[in-house]
Amino acid sequence: MKRKAPVSESGILLLIGEIIKNKNVMRYLKIAIAIIFFTSCKNNEIKIGDKKNSELVTDFSGTGNIELPYCLNIDFETGNEYYQTNIDTFLVKHNLKRNNDKINNLFSANTIDFVSEDENYFMHYPYDGKASSVGKIIINDKITAIFYAYLFSSEKTQPRLEIQTFSGDKLIDKLIVASIFTSECSGFRDFCINKEFAIEIKDYYGCSEDETSQAEHIYNFKINKDGFFEKLDKEIKKQANISNINPKYQGSFSTTVETELTTSGMASVTYSFSISSNIVKLNEASYHEPISCNGNYRAIENNNVLELYYDGDEESCKTDKPNFRIKKEGNKFYMKGLGGEGTFNKWIEVERK
Repeated sequence: MKRKAPVSESGILLLIGEIIKNKNVMRYLKIAIAIIFFTSCKNNEIKIGDKKNSELVTDFSGTGNIELPYCLNIDFETGNEYYQTNIDTFLVKHNLKRNNDKINNLFSANTIDFVSEDENYFMHYPYDGKASSVGKIIINDKITAIFYAYLFSSEKTQPRLEIQTFSGDKLIDKLIVASIFTSECSGFRDFCINKEFAIEIKDYYGCSEDETSQAEHIYNFKINKDGFFEKLDKEIKKQANISNINPKYQGSFSTTVETELTTSGMASVTYSFSISSNIVKLNEASYHEPISCNGNYRAIENNNVLELYYDGDEESCKTDKPNFRIKKEGNKFYMKGLGGEGTFNKWIEVERK
């Protein structure tokens, strides 16, 4: 038995014409009504199916959670020649790995950086290749932030990290948070994000191997409850960076650093730091050296180094760079920023009481 082909709209019109000619009108009329009803149901079924597909929420379980606070600090002294060009070598250094998941398909390419091309041109080189998700943070029950890693093209291909926020599979906002650029001039961007989703981004760029000649710019953002990156001003920045200091740094630290020989003996500065859960206090004493920058300091932990920023009233002591740095190696503590020109950039052991 041959199957009858589906009846088209033109077929229905011909059928109606036959109905008018035929005496058995009711029989054909019933058939026509049945065909129209069946066709209408099929159309509605397709529309309903499309609606269901559009309402599917993406499952982000394919990429792991990033524990906060998290910092990514570019390390040109890693000793691995592939760190600056191979995406996997770069990620392993920073305890990240690529995920082969459908979340990668949500990546939005060609992000325009928040810093203008005139101010920082290396952040405007084009995206190259496929991006991979490397982790996520849950902002709230509606918003998820996905960390993506990819390569971009300049004089050579180099890695970059970007955060993109989503509500389901709908993109909300995106921000480039880490990058490397090396050529005749060089630059890089690193960042920290804390448990309140406040992000501190630092840009460095210059045309000299001398770190002191590199320009440094600090930018602060926060991911709000709607998933947008809000840019913060300096006053809010100070509040956003307040957090509990890691207990391993809490306590009293002191050391004496000799500075220069004078006609009456060797000049020196004695530093006494008191670090509690949320504040750092410095008290300096000196011999033949001026005393400055005593008082309170803010503390930010970056890549296992506690950075101390002056938080008092002496304008000459305020800087975008940390005034002091402290780190722990084994059972010993070391500080950088102590003394004069001969010791300022050296890690000097300090005594913990």
